[in-house]
Amino acid sequence: MTTPTAVVPPPLPGNRPRGWWDRHWKWAVPVIAVVAIALFVASIFGLLVLGGRMMKSVEPYQRAVALARQEPRVAAALGAPIEEGWLPMGQISTQGGNGTANLDITLRGPRGKGHLYVDAQREGGQWQYRVLSFSGEGIQVDFPHDPPATDATHCEP
Repeated sequence: MTTPTAVVPPPLPGNRPRGWWDRHWKWAVPVIAVVAIALFVASIFGLLVLGGRMMKSVEPYQRAVALARQEPRVAAALGAPIEEGWLPMGQISTQGGNGTANLDITLRGPRGKGHLYVDAQREGGQWQYRVLSFSGEGIQVDFPHDPPATDATHCEP
């Protein structure tokens, strides 16, 4: 005796099986949007951190911070230890042995905070400082425009 087999009719035209996207788009779209926004924010943050590190590595930045740390009036106004802000503002442009640097560096200490301003020009590989000053709460210190290199480059931060 044979058992009857059920015959499955072919799918009707227009009633195709629903795919993954058709079943899950309501939660997939917000997840994709959040991931895209997070990647965008992370890339902007990464560029800022990279730019800040690059600015901190140039001679005018390092020299200015070293001079400010050595200056007794700045140390008295901010207290010890003097710490740098995480992101310097300004711009640096170099090409070959020439370039310019315009920086606003935030310095903090236990007693307060202030800004270190640097405007320098590089010609023939040598930086010449047009402005090198510190401005804090109730204090203004103008450093010599061309401080001796041994004062700033060999000091401990």
